[in-house]
Amino acid sequence: MADDASTSHDADAFPWHLGVFDAHCHPTDTMTNLRAIPSMKARVLTVMATRAQDQGLVAHAAQQLGIEAADIKQSPDEWRAKQRIVPCFGWHPWFSYQMFDDEEYEHTSTLSEGQKSAHFRSVLTPKTDDENFLRSLPDPRSLSYFLAQTKEYLQNYPLALIGEVGLDKGFRIPEAWLPGQEDDRDES
Repeated sequence: MADDASTSHDADAFPWHLGVFDAHCHPTDTMTNLRAIPSMKARVLTVMATRAQDQGLVAHAAQQLGIEAADIKQSPDEWRAKQRIVPCFGWHPWFSYQMFDDEEYEHTSTLSEGQKSAHFRSVLTPKTDDENFLRSLPDPRSLSYFLAQTKEYLQNYPLALIGEVGLDKGFRIPEAWLPGQEDDRDES
């Protein structure tokens, strides 16, 4: 185990001025995390969206802590000093069930309750006929809406990336936790 002097020396010797770049984070999962970003030693964080609910949150974070197209045109040196995040807009495959191909539904942007249930029955496994469960899921968004929204975000934030794309472990839709069961989240 290192003593305090060597630990302190190692921390001071780290070349923070070169920049530390996080490859992946989700501070919008807990919005209070955004306030901590300016005081972090990491120069830039890549902030990932994962589903419909995150897209606007990442754009909001980029507006507060990132860089917009107008800033890039003004002074590249100035925006380099200000930028704290690179926004990333995308959908993790875990949440792909929340998206539907509007070409399969006569180019509609929203689904009726019957179409919503049919959509979820066609994309979720194991199959379920539990209508209460299917109705409790978020309304799916059309693929064309997602693509148009993503294009707009990429135009507003030209340094943005496409992400989250998720190539990790399998997923199942979590059930709502009841008060007092919060510690059971990792066991589901």
